Amino acid sequence: NDPETTEIYTSLFVGSGRCVQETGINAEYMGSTWGQNKMRLIVQRVLKGCVTVDGVVVGKIGKGIHILLGITHGDGDAEMNQMVERILKLNLWEAGASTLIQKNWNTNVMVNKFDIMVVSQFTLYGFLKGNKPDFHHALEHEKAEELYLKFVNTLKAKYAPDKIQTGAFGKYMNVELENDGPVTLVLESIGKEPEVSGKEEKKIQWKQQSRNSISIHDDTQYQHKKK
Repeated sequence: NDPETTEIYTSLFVGSGRCVQETGINAEYMGSTWGQNKMRLIVQRVLKGCVTVDGVVVGKIGKGIHILLGITHGDGDAEMNQMVERILKLNLWEAGASTLIQKNWNTNVMVNKFDIMVVSQFTLYGFLKGNKPDFHHALEHEKAEELYLKFVNTLKAKYAPDKIQTGAFGKYMNVELENDGPVTLVLESIGKEPEVSGKEEKKIQWKQQSRNSISIHDDTQYQHKKK
């Protein structure tokens, strides 16, 4: 038996419907997004947006969509193309003034000829280990930059180059925006699970079994041992 999965003692503090695992080698698997092969976007409808690096404006838009783009392990052209299509077809605005009946959520960015800002955001895959965020679920820098550039260039090709603005990949940025609504959506690609080794599969199974075996009671502390 694998000692990492068979000899694990954890303290589970349960309150207000939340369960937190303290210490133990499997802390990163409990409550993390590990194993989910999904490109992740935070999409905000904005009246304007601006990105600066070292006091210099590198991207600026008027009315449109502001995107924080997260890329994880296993993401590729399929996920990129899927999310580009979803962004361009996403109905966030009401029908135009020329229609007889005003309808909300009826037109997209292309119909309205609005702008799009894309900012890379690896911290979308962060999770807490204790009080410290861990970001190793985000794709490594070089591969992520390559897919990020493909995402931006595909948007330009399918929409209009002058309507697409970006931040600066891998740089410290100051991001300003005026959220319209506010309207904020979290979008994830529909991807297949990545292949895992036998050892990793055991850890995933342990995580699921642990979740299924925990009864939630407010303000109660339990000791849980994996057998």
